[in-house]
Amino acid sequence: MSAAVMMKRIAEASSSLKARIAGALFLLLVLTAACTEFFFHGRLSVAADLAAGIIEVSCMIAVTLLFYDIFKAVNRRLSLVAASFNFVAVTLELLRFQPHGVNIGLGFHGFYWILIGYLMFRSTFLPRIMGALMAIAGLCWLTFLPPRLARYLSPYNLASVLLVEGLVMLWLLVMGVNVQTMGGAGPRMKAAYTRYGPPDVVEVNDLDKPVPRDNEVLIRVRAASVNPLDWKTMTGGPYIVRLLLGLFTPKIKQLGVDVAGQVEAVGRNVTQFKPGDAVFGTCRGAFAEYACTCQSAKLMKSALVMKPDNVTFEQAAAAPVAALTALQGLRDKGRIQPGQKVLINGAAGGVGTFAVQIAKSFGTDVTGVCSTRNVDMVRSIGADRVIDYTQEDFTKGEQRYDLLFDNVGNHSVSACRRVLNPKGILIMVGAPNDVRVIDLLARLIGALVLSPFVSQKLITFIARSNEEDLTIVGELMATGKVTPVIDRRYSLSEIPEALRYLEEGHARGKVAITLEHNNET
Repeated sequence: MSAAVMMKRIAEASSSLKARIAGALFLLLVLTAACTEFFFHGRLSVAADLAAGIIEVSCMIAVTLLFYDIFKAVNRRLSLVAASFNFVAVTLELLRFQPHGVNIGLGFHGFYWILIGYLMFRSTFLPRIMGALMAIAGLCWLTFLPPRLARYLSPYNLASVLLVEGLVMLWLLVMGVNVQTMGGAGPRMKAAYTRYGPPDVVEVNDLDKPVPRDNEVLIRVRAASVNPLDWKTMTGGPYIVRLLLGLFTPKIKQLGVDVAGQVEAVGRNVTQFKPGDAVFGTCRGAFAEYACTCQSAKLMKSALVMKPDNVTFEQAAAAPVAALTALQGLRDKGRIQPGQKVLINGAAGGVGTFAVQIAKSFGTDVTGVCSTRNVDMVRSIGADRVIDYTQEDFTKGEQRYDLLFDNVGNHSVSACRRVLNPKGILIMVGAPNDVRVIDLLARLIGALVLSPFVSQKLITFIARSNEEDLTIVGELMATGKVTPVIDRRYSLSEIPEALRYLEEGHARGKVAITLEHNNET
């Protein structure tokens, strides 16, 4: 068999076979290095020493290429950076620049194994302990950077590194990788995938179908809905938000948070759900045919509850983020009580339509603020009084309120305080789409500084997703006290259009994403 044919067959091999080949080659490298450094040190001829060097370099290059091919499914860019580090290491060790070229090369080698350890740890197809061991081995290689420390620790650190790496590679040789949980090896699905930019950058492509981990639930998505969080993730602005989302490329590339569907599969530690259950809640990457809950998410932790039988998937998907914001803002921050006078600024929006209905469920007198075309709709969902902001400025009226729930942020804090009772509460949860960061920060900081010196409470907050409040939202929908208002419906392939419409700022209620059989309960 020619070398070209052998290389072609290796390239076409499964990831598990590639891992076994990498393990075998690296064990050959370790065996060769052990023989030259410990057993036959100084006793080999020049030819034998050269042959050993060629074997070590060839094996290292092959392992680097194989590892890049395997771990690019975890993070292609990081895998490429790691491979580049190792090629630099091999080059420096071959050229043997004086006085410390070899030491620097071993340092690059250490950085390589730290990155490979990280990729192993983050992968779904290898035990995490292997990643930790390889990262430790990489740190040991870094001890070769200071020449004095290298002379002091050698050969003990070298022996330790070769032992650890040898054990990990022996595991790879025997076990390979779990291709069932490896990206690109399993079934595919349609999903919305983005980079920073306008709605046109969002593409609906074939991606790997998620595989639930031990504490996760895989959902067959029947419906989702669009939130401002989605288009802010897409645009990456304001730029200060990128400290959380990713500076140059978004950490969360799959859009969508609100979800409703059926349980497709569960992790082995999940006991409250079973395949076939109808559920709704929040998760990452809901704009897809399948989505997986994730308890480690920083921006919005996953939460899932059973969907009421008399609520459609589309209605359930419209609720989570908007309804939780309204419920937690009114109940927890506003301490809403029966008989109070409540004003909802932005009553026709996604959060506003829920806020009107939830405030009414507490037995309050509700005034909604909206545009002319939405007056009848806001009145129909329970508002006792509706103010058309094109005809009247509520901040200049005579009526005073116990609670002002501001979804828009189009009035100053002082103007909002003017319509509050002396012990009234202002809840700020929204801002105009085109607001400048400096103006937004000035408003929030101003409220924070002013609040301790006035009798009124000025509060801003971000809703938290949890099962208890989602259950309450489900009960409110099941009893008819809350009915989601859905403005428009888009298919999965129309995600860019849905985001563009929401960004315009004129949606009445929620914008839904529907998949097949979305209206069935």
